[in-house]
Amino acid sequence: MTPFKRVKAWVDALALSGVRLPTSLPEILKLNYALIREESEEALESISLLEHDILMMEEVNIRHGIVEIAKELADTIVVCNHLFAQLGIDGDIVTNIVTNNNDKKLTDPSRHLNAIGKIVLSPEAKAELKREVYRDLDSYIGGVYQYMG
Repeated sequence: MTPFKRVKAWVDALALSGVRLPTSLPEILKLNYALIREESEEALESISLLEHDILMMEEVNIRHGIVEIAKELADTIVVCNHLFAQLGIDGDIVTNIVTNNNDKKLTDPSRHLNAIGKIVLSPEAKAELKREVYRDLDSYIGGVYQYMG
């Protein structure tokens, strides 16, 4: 079972057990904004702490730091999948659409690495990939919502 499907099953089980989950779009967005913000901040903090300790050459337990980062990143993924589930969107499909689009960056002739190692494309190539991913996401999400009424 994928991480998204596990979270969706958990959300569905909570709803069936009588737990009142937000149902209006504003409530869903408010709850998930808070959850994603909290978990993202914790992930960034764990990354920053390990980086700081390494750079300052303080006594560092790298393994523990990486475990902390892994835990916080996984929590962030869980809350993102929670929002996908509440919106009725399959997070696995959305992730595949975006990942497939990102794969195109690897073969784009305009690509280069910036100072921190991020792949950067020409403005035209970046705009084209953005149009493609939005088109593909809109096509998928439109198909989901046309059946949801």
